[in-house]
Amino acid sequence: MCIRYNGIDMRWERFLRRKNLWVPIPLADVPQGGLFPGAVGSIIRPHAEHGREIVAAAWGLQPKYAKAATFGKRYCYNARMEGSEDRGEGIENMSTYRTPFKKFRCTVPAACFYERVGPPKGQRWIRVRRLDEEPMLLAGIWSPPNDWTAIPTFSIVTTAPPEGYIHDRIPVILDEGEDEAWESADAPEEGLKTLMLTRPADYLVVDDFEPVKYKLQIEENNNLHPEIGLFAE
Repeated sequence: MCIRYNGIDMRWERFLRRKNLWVPIPLADVPQGGLFPGAVGSIIRPHAEHGREIVAAAWGLQPKYAKAATFGKRYCYNARMEGSEDRGEGIENMSTYRTPFKKFRCTVPAACFYERVGPPKGQRWIRVRRLDEEPMLLAGIWSPPNDWTAIPTFSIVTTAPPEGYIHDRIPVILDEGEDEAWESADAPEEGLKTLMLTRPADYLVVDDFEPVKYKLQIEENNNLHPEIGLFAE
C-alpha cells in the first residue's frame, strides 16, 4: 500500500528534459511533507501531438458513478494488480479500474515513497528511494475529469512485494523504458501483467525517516535518516 509519496515539480527540469516531456502548465511545487491521497500530484501520459506530457492530477481515482467527491481519495488511491482481496479479481476486471487499465494508463514520477512500519502506537515512516536520487517511475491509471472533479484523477498500481520486503504491498516500479511500454495504447494485456510483476531492485535504498504523527500525538521529528537495508532481517 502507498499512502504517501514525494512527487516532482519544475525543480526536476533535468529529468523532464531527459524524458522529453511536454509540460502544458508549470507544475505546482511539491509540499515539503509529501503528498497524501486527495492531494494534487503529477502524472505522465501519452499525448497525440507531443508524444508524452506531464500534467497535474488528483491522487485518488474518481469514477463517474461515485456518490461523493471524497470517494477517490478514500478508496481508490491504490489499485491492486490482483484485484480485490475478497473476490480475487484482477485489475483488468474490477469495475472501477477496468476502463482506466485498458485505456488510461500513466506513470507517476516519485522522488520517493513511504511505508508505515511498527506497532500501532509507535509506527514510523520508512522512506524508499533510488540510490542515485533519480525519480522512480510508478505504474498508474488515470481517469478524465467528470462531474466530481475538474482535473484528472489517478491511482498508483500496487502488487505483492519481493520476499523479505518491509511491507505486504509495494507500488509497481517500472524500469527505464518500461514506462513508455506501460503507457502505450498498443501494449498487450499479458505484457502489461509482466510489467506489474515486482522484481528485487538493487538501485533502491530505504531510510528510517520519522515517526508517524496523528492529530493528538505530539512527537519530535527525527532529523536523522540512517540508511538501512531494503529488506527486513
